[in-house]
Amino acid sequence: MKREYELRVDLKDMSNNTSFAQYGNFSLSRNALNPENDGYRLYLGAFTDGEAGDALSDHVGYMFSTYDNDQDGDVQNCAAYWGGGFWYHSQSCGGVGLNGRYKAMKLLQHAFSWFTWVDFPETLRASQMKMRRVPN
Repeated sequence: MKREYELRVDLKDMSNNTSFAQYGNFSLSRNALNPENDGYRLYLGAFTDGEAGDALSDHVGYMFSTYDNDQDGDVQNCAAYWGGGFWYHSQSCGGVGLNGRYKAMKLLQHAFSWFTWVDFPETLRASQMKMRRVPN
């Protein structure tokens, strides 16, 4: 019997404003016999907005990509470009880079972001991805 999980993403911007996005039915490679061979594909269910907006749903079905295991389908290696692994997608890598470079200054380079709340060239100050089992 499979258990159901939810994912909550807490965000903080450079002005210390906070927001969150929450997703039901969170899983990685849910139907794969071998999640590693399936690339730890991202799956999400219903979205609840805590003022962050839904930036992550565009990444559903994509594999986790790193600089040394490029699985995003984009022309460039998105993990190398953004500076960290994530579920990037094949259309300009996407608008979420929670494992991207931390930039305290506004530099013209993609970095730590959640495009529906803080978009390029702005950057986030902090984020947390939290998963929990949904109570029965």
